[in-house]
Amino acid sequence: MDWTTAAILSAAIIGGASIMDSHLLSRRLPSLGAFLLPASPVFIALGLLLFHIFPLPEDLPWHITVLATIAGIMRGVGILTMLYQLKKQEVSRVIPIIYSYPIFVAIMAAPLLGETLGQLQWVAIILVVMGAMMVSMERNLIGNEIWLRRTTLYLFLTGLLFAGADVITKYVFSYITFWHGYAFAALCIASVFFIFSMRPQTLRDIRDIKQKKITLSMLFANETIAPSAVILSYWAMQNGPVSLVSTIVASRPVFVAIYTLILSYLLPGFLIKIPDMKVFSVRLAAILMICGGIAIIYLT
Repeated sequence: MDWTTAAILSAAIIGGASIMDSHLLSRRLPSLGAFLLPASPVFIALGLLLFHIFPLPEDLPWHITVLATIAGIMRGVGILTMLYQLKKQEVSRVIPIIYSYPIFVAIMAAPLLGETLGQLQWVAIILVVMGAMMVSMERNLIGNEIWLRRTTLYLFLTGLLFAGADVITKYVFSYITFWHGYAFAALCIASVFFIFSMRPQTLRDIRDIKQKKITLSMLFANETIAPSAVILSYWAMQNGPVSLVSTIVASRPVFVAIYTLILSYLLPGFLIKIPDMKVFSVRLAAILMICGGIAIIYLT
């Protein structure tokens, strides 16, 4: 398996995880804290297990540990912000807006990591990002035109957090493996989740969850499967250019849109609302753009 295939598989898996996260946050859990607190032990267990199986090199420079921790915290805060938006809005709009971050990765990777991209690869990045933004288009409730939902400043900052985390992670992979990278990220993400959610109100929310066994089982299963996508993306990042890996991983809106359409017919009410078919035609065009961008990356 090459790094492009690994990145595509990562996007497909994390797209499915995003759908489940959106279902849990919008339909089953009373608060974001009730999602984050039970998920934290899963990340802690995975992080500690990986550090046990793959010990850090004894001669590891201290600044690599610091940078890996900073990248993990940035990723944790980014995920926290993204989940907060998933609690408020439709998943097929939130994910594309945030996942325009490969542009930032490409811009930062050139001076910081010395990565160089050809003209076709820049075209591919632009195609994927523009396609991801088009997937977030929706029908105006007043008129008939289709418009792009106005994003807030902190959503773009979330993209910057993900971009910065990817660039730093790529740098530390010169000293540690992708297993170590995920272990750092898992422990940092768990810490961010725990700090945000550990409060009396969260415990009351967890106590009041309806169908608690089913809901928590779904949450634990999803948070156990989702790390495989991150590990795949880290492996791809270690073996390929971070700017192109981030671009492919950011194609997850393709899978989110496809999964959303399928679920809207197979399981009505599973998500917040059924997508408008005319809007989905725009999303289909966006999907073709994203696939074209990925094809360019694969062929170059």
